[in-house]
Amino acid sequence: MLRLIARVALVLTALMIVKGCASMPDSKMPLHQSAEYYNYIQRDFESYIEVSRAWLSHNRSFISQNKQKEINMNAPFMLMPNEPTQKAVLLVHGLGDSPYSFSDIAKSLHGEGYAVHVLLLPGHGSKPSDLMLSHYEDWQDIVDHYALQLKKQYNKVLLGGFS
Repeated sequence: MLRLIARVALVLTALMIVKGCASMPDSKMPLHQSAEYYNYIQRDFESYIEVSRAWLSHNRSFISQNKQKEINMNAPFMLMPNEPTQKAVLLVHGLGDSPYSFSDIAKSLHGEGYAVHVLLLPGHGSKPSDLMLSHYEDWQDIVDHYALQLKKQYNKVLLGGFS
């Protein structure tokens, strides 16, 4: 009798798993197309910085009275060399982090003549619950988009990051 109950439980569990997998959507809407988030895929990095800063100013859960400082620490940024260059780097922070983690290395690379672009990954910088909106594909999309933009402008493009 115990074996029969175990077999029935196993079959029912298998059926629930199959049903659950069958009801999952085949594709996820990219977060930048969602009404719950902002469009971080922009025509250029300057526009991306602008819309990201606007999103942060309206959607960040601020933890201090210095809102501008918090926006500056979480917003994407770029540093352009004074002289023309053919080398650039795209820096990507880790899970739960922000562009601020690259402030020192960005300045160093900038001093070496690199155009430096630092991303804010989707779901980061505003409030913890926004991490639940993003998927790793969103992170791949944003890195691919802005890396390709850099490759169109510079002969040498490096990608740096951690996680």
